[in-house]
Amino acid sequence: MPIVLNESLIIATALKKYAALYITYISSSALNELNLLEQSTLAFNWY
Repeated sequence: MPIVLNESLIIATALKKYAALYITYISSSALNELNLLEQSTLAFNWY
């Protein structure tokens, strides 16, 4: 029984770490897209 509990704890910890990485990745890629959008509008303003 303790082994199963330990395994589920490890899985839960891994999921938390993965979720944090995923959220960080999504927010950073969203920021990158916003930056690209701003740069493209700035470029269009020059023409």
